[in-house]
Amino acid sequence: MKFSIFDSNGTLLRTGYAPDDEVNNQVMAGEILVTGESYPEGVYLDVVTSTVLTIPPAPSIDHVWEHETKTWTVDIAKVRERVLWNLKRERDRRDSGGFVWDGDVFDSDIPRSQSRLLGAFSTAVAGYWPATGENWRLKNNEWRNLSATDVLGVWAAFQAHLSSVFNVFKNKEEEIGAITTVEELQAYDVTTGWG
Repeated sequence: MKFSIFDSNGTLLRTGYAPDDEVNNQVMAGEILVTGESYPEGVYLDVVTSTVLTIPPAPSIDHVWEHETKTWTVDIAKVRERVLWNLKRERDRRDSGGFVWDGDVFDSDIPRSQSRLLGAFSTAVAGYWPATGENWRLKNNEWRNLSATDVLGVWAAFQAHLSSVFNVFKNKEEEIGAITTVEELQAYDVTTGWG
């Protein structure tokens, strides 16, 4: 026999199948057994009428279904989590979005460009960078010849770029952590203030 088990608030806990004479053994204290059907996720039990109902669609991604009240509520922790996730995406976009040295924009995508920059820096510091320089592909796909001294300047600009991105990220993360209302969190713009 198919069965579904709900808690005392009507939250679906588990479903399954058991022989007719074993179904009642599937229920623990405080649980409610409904036989004849194994319900999917997205339902709840109206404990007053013993009717299984479908949970209505969420009004927004910030809403959480409350089984006790049978309503959708906005969970500030969920909103904060979403805003922080968006902030991390913006940080990564900016981290990998390129940086400027001596009027030219250099790639800084992960892992290719960042590892190439580190390799160039290490080679220049070790004294193995060619005396005639080395051609480097810029973000706009043009070429620029870089001397060992240039490479050190590019590396310094790259490190300053990363430092700036992560300092802004840290400050924005703290701002988001200090916000106390759902409305302020929903209005927070992770794309501004990066300089």
